[in-house]
Amino acid sequence: MFNLLNSASDDQTAIGACIMTLIGASIFVMASFHLGPAGQKRRSSEQLKTNLNAQPQIHIESAKAQDRAA
Repeated sequence: MFNLLNSASDDQTAIGACIMTLIGASIFVMASFHLGPAGQKRRSSEQLKTNLNAQPQIHIESAKAQDRAA
């Protein structure tokens, strides 16, 4: 790795540094979104949807259904 840096030209080193900076900034932005208020709000709304879908649904039979069964 260090041998590659010694043999690279100044332009190649600058491009590599820019790419590494963009990758680092992307990781930082993703981490701050997931740990910040927006990520917490999204996570809590997803948990609420999951909890609502997981609750058993109670069906109440109507009088018409009972008449047909008789």
